[in-house]
Amino acid sequence: MKINGNILVIGPNAGLLTSLRILLRKHFENIRTTDNIQQAEGLIGIENFDVVLMDLDLFRSKSEAAQTVASIRENNPGLEIVLLSTFAQVPIAAECVNCGAFDFIHKPWNEFEIVISLNNAVTRKRYKVKIAELEKEISLMKSSGENRDLECCDANRIPNRPMTDNYRMTSDGYGTAPDYYGTFPNETLEAIEQRIIKNMMLRNRGNISLTAQQLGITRQTLYNRLKKSSND
Repeated sequence: MKINGNILVIGPNAGLLTSLRILLRKHFENIRTTDNIQQAEGLIGIENFDVVLMDLDLFRSKSEAAQTVASIRENNPGLEIVLLSTFAQVPIAAECVNCGAFDFIHKPWNEFEIVISLNNAVTRKRYKVKIAELEKEISLMKSSGENRDLECCDANRIPNRPMTDNYRMTSDGYGTAPDYYGTFPNETLEAIEQRIIKNMMLRNRGNISLTAQQLGITRQTLYNRLKKSSND
């Protein structure tokens, strides 16, 4: 069964968009794609998207990417944003998370990671919508003077569980582990990079040459990062 999610994919070229469209249509109900930020902003204004999946290769600088994320979030506060980034773009992705992006996925991605991240983003948006509806209902009850025990509802909380801006929710209500998905507010750039390296090494079964190639760094640089991580 497909996930009931409406996702807009923004990427720099037709090849990437076609690959993502084929992949995501296996898992989600509605997928739209565009290679133009201005067109994307127009689509966001007229369609009820749950998530925007955006490739950082669209931007020429960290400030341009961060400003775009902040602008989309300001104009569409309920919309979640997930980013695609290379290893070299991790500082840009981290800055975008600080500006309101939900998560970022390192390229080359695998199908499991990208589907889980987008599903979490869709679920979080649905929780926020439900919480807003409950708050409105509670407000109407209070204004009508009904004598009921009303539990105060906070826009960033769900029953019995805190949820920060970057807490990941799954469809069954359980959070996913920060070691695998997403970036938490107190996570340093170095910690993010080490986590990505660790996951890539596990995926490639310890193959240093392949991992270095996929990360876009030299074998020596990767070896130095691994050595530093083991000494910490």
